[in-house]
Amino acid sequence: MLSANMEKSSPNMFLYALPKIATSMLMGFADFALLFLYGVVFSLSGVYVGIALFLGKISISILQFVFGWVSDHFPYLNKLGRRKPFLIFFSPFLALSFLFLVMPGPFLGSNPSEIHLFLWFAIWNISFQGLYGIHSPYQAWLAELFHIEERPKVSAVQNIFMIIGTAIMLIFSMLVLTDVQEELKENVAAVPIEFSSAVIIFSLMVVAFFYICAFKLPVEKKQEIKTTLLKDFKALLHDHNFLHFSILVGLTSLAWIIANQYLLPFAEVILGLDFIGYALLAVIMVLVLIVSIMGWRKSIHKNGKDTTLHWIYLLSIIVLPFSLVPMLSLPSPFFFGAIYIPCVAIGLGGWTFFPYVIYADLAEHEAKKGKSALKAGLYAGFPFLPLNVFQAIGLFIAGILLELPTYPFQTGLKSLGFVVWGPICSFFFIITYLYKKKFVRLDLENGNS
Repeated sequence: MLSANMEKSSPNMFLYALPKIATSMLMGFADFALLFLYGVVFSLSGVYVGIALFLGKISISILQFVFGWVSDHFPYLNKLGRRKPFLIFFSPFLALSFLFLVMPGPFLGSNPSEIHLFLWFAIWNISFQGLYGIHSPYQAWLAELFHIEERPKVSAVQNIFMIIGTAIMLIFSMLVLTDVQEELKENVAAVPIEFSSAVIIFSLMVVAFFYICAFKLPVEKKQEIKTTLLKDFKALLHDHNFLHFSILVGLTSLAWIIANQYLLPFAEVILGLDFIGYALLAVIMVLVLIVSIMGWRKSIHKNGKDTTLHWIYLLSIIVLPFSLVPMLSLPSPFFFGAIYIPCVAIGLGGWTFFPYVIYADLAEHEAKKGKSALKAGLYAGFPFLPLNVFQAIGLFIAGILLELPTYPFQTGLKSLGFVVWGPICSFFFIITYLYKKKFVRLDLENGNS
């Protein structure tokens, strides 16, 4: 493991966090804009959209766990260790699957049937989400390269890079995607150059950044792990706090995945923002995310992880139901959106700071308690089983909401699903908040950072 000397570890923090820019663009688009792309732009049935999104998350739930466990037990290569081979081999396939997922037109033709469009969406979403499983070996390095005192800072750097990627994704989705949607509706195969070139650049970036990370970072400390998958799985079942936190992450992500999928359709379909409105809103959201993450990080140091997470839940519970406000007559839809959507982003920014720091803390805590090897890949990968199962359920719900009856909004007759997602997410957060208070403890005795 690396020295705690900050002169040594600080450069590695930035190298380690670099892939977050690219992965947040790709996965951010998948979680933020796929429902809009296929459900609104390509007019695919909400049921089909929900099923395709559901299957993608089931794929990632299995493969992130498998990749994490396999990387723990992978033969240790002197120059590459156990984690790097996964990033080097799989990242090009991850990039390629993203290309196919978001640009079906050149392969399906100008007017594909609904069943062909659904099958394409389902197959490539399953492939893309499953290949994102390489994130588990990558994230396992957090526990292996950085001491517990450094992890909140490393996570903060990751989140800054994640914000950069998210900002690029927001600008692309809210400006480019919404601007070319009419062209794509008329002819799926005629992909505008500004859309296709951005997608290709995003795909190349994920390969380049994973390769920089893999070839520049030191390998993890060599240790022998010879346990079986069944034995490790049984051991995890005895780590009750870790299991409860994994379920908590799943419950939280169920709500956030619905919210993420509907923020863009909410702004486009319900608020009817124009190009300038989208541009201003994107800038506001990015600034709010940066400030909120720094604020939540300070709160962790001052008040602890448990208290800070409670505040994040309470904020989200209060804010999200205001998505119903556009059912009334709004004098300024942009003004409402410029307040409401960034407020949602404050809660989201707080949540994104938490999971990986806690996984690393729990992995080290269990290793010290049992005097066993640090199974960072297992602890980084297992939580994605419940997380993505819950996300799959959330995405299926998101698709079904498109099929709700219509309502006469200011922008015309639209599905009630475009506004009722807010109180539905709030309800899930109430359940999650109560579960957290009852079962999960984050401020462990091995560190309170």
